[in-house]
Amino acid sequence: MDYELQSSGFEKEKKVLTTKLESLENDVDSLRKKISKKNDEVEEERKVKEQLLQQIDLHNIEKVKQDRKYEEVEKEKLHNLEQIKHDQKYEVLEKENNDSQVLIIYWFVFIVLCLML
Repeated sequence: MDYELQSSGFEKEKKVLTTKLESLENDVDSLRKKISKKNDEVEEERKVKEQLLQQIDLHNIEKVKQDRKYEEVEKEKLHNLEQIKHDQKYEVLEKENNDSQVLIIYWFVFIVLCLML
């Protein structure tokens, strides 16, 4: 009878341990699933971060291009302003030259008329 009682105790203990083992296995499975889910989340976050970094790089490249374009436009603007100033000076000089020529012609005509008198 002792043997049967002991055997019965072992069976109960075996069932308890088996139940605990199954519970632990379920906990391990649950933890594995959570870890897998977290790994997926981390991977997704890494991908999003990488995409954002690429967008930042593209934005920076575009900004550099725009800055260069702006500088070129400003240089061209300055060049055009210098050209306009130069053209205006030329026009003023040309007008002064024409005025001088007209004045010389008037003086010449005046002298010729004075000599004819």
